[in-house]
Amino acid sequence: MIKRDYYEVLGLKKGVSKDEIKKAYRKLAMEFHPDRNPDNKEAEEKFKEIAEAYDVLSDDEKRDRYDKFGHQSAEMGSGFYSMDPFELFRRHFGDVMGGFQRQKKVKGQDARINIKLSLEELFTGTKRKFSYKRLIICDECKGEGGTGKENCTTCGGRGQLVEVQRIGTMVMQQVITCHVCNGSGSIITKKCEKCEGHGLVYSNELVEVDIPAGMFNGGVLIIPDKGNGIKGGVNGDLQVVINEIPHDNFERGNGSDLKYYLDLSYPDIILGTEAEIPTIEGKPAKIKIKEMTQPGTLLRLKGKGMPIPNSSNRGDLIIEVNIAIPERVSDEEKELLKELKKIQK
Repeated sequence: MIKRDYYEVLGLKKGVSKDEIKKAYRKLAMEFHPDRNPDNKEAEEKFKEIAEAYDVLSDDEKRDRYDKFGHQSAEMGSGFYSMDPFELFRRHFGDVMGGFQRQKKVKGQDARINIKLSLEELFTGTKRKFSYKRLIICDECKGEGGTGKENCTTCGGRGQLVEVQRIGTMVMQQVITCHVCNGSGSIITKKCEKCEGHGLVYSNELVEVDIPAGMFNGGVLIIPDKGNGIKGGVNGDLQVVINEIPHDNFERGNGSDLKYYLDLSYPDIILGTEAEIPTIEGKPAKIKIKEMTQPGTLLRLKGKGMPIPNSSNRGDLIIEVNIAIPERVSDEEKELLKELKKIQK
């Protein structure tokens, strides 16, 4: 799932004030709140997107990082997107929904898979099909776990138990969920053979994922509703984690810049030269090395790095100049070096 620009989500431009951000969030959050759009999955996803955008842009530090690095700010520190969208709504605006009570559905656990991609695939973007296992509602018992229900004798059909604890002369009571019926108040007398009473079975799933250009190592794509199921709730999501395969020519750090190490001979370092540099798109670029360039010097080819997600721009290709030390030299070269050594003395 490709994230949209946060300013675009709120219908704003960079440089707007906090008051304008809050005003835009309030208007959009009220419009797309799930309680005003029951059974509308698209509205709920929009509501979450609006909340995420507001969470970042209303915080000075997060906003500054986002303005500089875009969505890749998330990999540069934990807690970037930090709050539940409904909690964020309540915290900032209180009960502005006219007394509506959000009935939050139980959600199944997210499924998670790792996929390996080359730097070239991440440069262009690609599509990948893969299979994975997830839990789904058993089609035999419809998630009930079997047939023939009767009241749980442990909790008397209430689904809860009163736990009594004694601490010295004090007696404390605590209501807990019944461990026998898991809070349902009833137990199955005949377990489903297919799911063995669990109500869930494993299923082999096939999914095709669009990998956008510029994704980074460790980045996560979220595919809604493709995670594990749960009785009486909604499916979790599928998390697709990107693992970048190390490249022969380039290194990639945080962000969209690439680094290339250029090894030159001592004469080329001293006298200067023109070097041919490989690029990620495959077409070599030529670069001038000035006389007396010092080892460790960093040169930059603008716009020759990786694509910046959700942007038409690219990072840079950074070239680090170093001296190549040969493993062996000819007798003639040795004599010339000795002469040079005398001259330098």
